[in-house]
Amino acid sequence: MDTRANRKIEGTGLGLSITKKFVELMDGEIRVESEYGKGTTFYLRIRQGFITDTPIGPTVAEDLRNFRYEDNRKHAHERLVRPDLSYAKVLVVDNMPTNLEVVLGLLRKYKMRVDCVTSGQAAINRIKDEKPVYDAIFMDHMMPEMDGMEATRQIRALGTDYAQTMPIIALTANVTAGNEQMFLNNGFQAFLPKPIDLMALDSVVQRWVRDKSREYSKGVVRP
Repeated sequence: MDTRANRKIEGTGLGLSITKKFVELMDGEIRVESEYGKGTTFYLRIRQGFITDTPIGPTVAEDLRNFRYEDNRKHAHERLVRPDLSYAKVLVVDNMPTNLEVVLGLLRKYKMRVDCVTSGQAAINRIKDEKPVYDAIFMDHMMPEMDGMEATRQIRALGTDYAQTMPIIALTANVTAGNEQMFLNNGFQAFLPKPIDLMALDSVVQRWVRDKSREYSKGVVRP
């Protein structure tokens, strides 16, 4: 087999093994038919119960055949009207430059000023110096040396009203059940799972960053 074409993208092969174990745990079976140069077909059989023995009938069957998936959230994103928050300043904390670029791009659509740092200690120093004063912090959870949880704890421990009331939003790929409450119990105001959903981000920005009194004071009412 010529592996040169996929040398840079090959995986570990664990996916198939894990899938097989899950299928067997559900009293099912999985098999594969593969022909070199043509492709591979996987067959999966799993025992399932049923709610009713009433036949679905030709009408329901036809509806299922004609079903078309529509991503309503995608269309909602397209209709999303972002307020002009050019008066706001936020700090993004993440040790990965690519992650910083993604969040920076999303937040810049609100026209706010966005500063970035790559460590929890750098974030603590910014809040301690109060130069500049930020409206919120978007804090990555998993970082080397000091994670986002510890950085948030140390920011709160600075003791100033600014440090204790600053909205801090957790950014994390760890979205297992109960984690949101864990963050809320440890000094965070909100929780955004990665990859960041635009609607969830907008909800957080509207609640924790936007200050309508600043907009009204300028005589401008924005959406």
